[in-house]
Order: sequence, then structure tokens, then C-alpha cells
Amino acid sequence: MVAGFITYGLAARTENALVADNYYKEGLAINQVLDAERRARDLGLTAQIRLDEKQVRVELKGLPQMPGRVRLQIVHPTHVRFDMSFDLSPDKGGSFERTLSEDEIGALHAAASRWWVRLEDGESTWRLTGDWSPARVSAIELVAKPR
Repeated sequence: MVAGFITYGLAARTENALVADNYYKEGLAINQVLDAERRARDLGLTAQIRLDEKQVRVELKGLPQMPGRVRLQIVHPTHVRFDMSFDLSPDKGGSFERTLSEDEIGALHAAASRWWVRLEDGESTWRLTGDWSPARVSAIELVAKPR
């Protein structure tokens, strides 16, 4: 009986994190992500992301018109504190680039052997995703996922 009361007390005081209160909104967000990935696939969009000594550079192929900026998110698989998000502006050659700080470069090489990468335009109309290990390879090519 004592174990039953303890279990009841724990259940009454702890929030159930597995059930989302706003499941409808989360479902809509998932549909928006799927639409953005579908749009990238329909465009035949590809991107090459390269990490040089102090810069991250993105080259896009498949867009009829280049966006004014792109957002690159580099997500740690287990620790949100290491996640990075960059807004990249185009240079004169049509690539998108940003100079990284020493801390950012160090984190990319030290914090994880593998990162999840997301690239999307400023309006989130398309999205490319992939895995990257910058400590092993300095470049990755993102290709829209097939159906």
C-alpha cells in the first residue's frame, strides 16, 4: 500500500511530457515541414555546405531565383545548448557565407561527431536536411529526399 501511495503522489505531481497539449498546432507544423521538403524535391534543389577555416559557405543549385538570405541550422543530436543557427547572406558570386567565431568552429569540431543540418530559405518555403561530421569532412551535399 505504501508503494501505491508513493506512486500516486509522483503521478499527481509530475507533468506527463509525452502528451503535447497543443498536438493540433504541432501537427500543422509537421505538415509545413513536409510541404517545405516536398517543394525542395519538386525544384530538384541541392546544396553544398563547406566549412573552411573560418567560414561556412553554401552553394545552391536548382532555384530559379536566389533568395535574399538562407538559414542554416546545425543541430546537436543530444544537447540543445550546442545548437547553432546562422542567417547567411549572398555574396557577389551567388554563394551564401558567414564568418564563424573561434568558439563556433571549436564546437563544430569538438562537441559532436555528427550534426543534423537544416537549410531553408528565409520564408521557409523549401527545406533540405542531412547529417554532417565536420571534424571528418569539410563539405556535405544536401539533396532533397525522395518520396
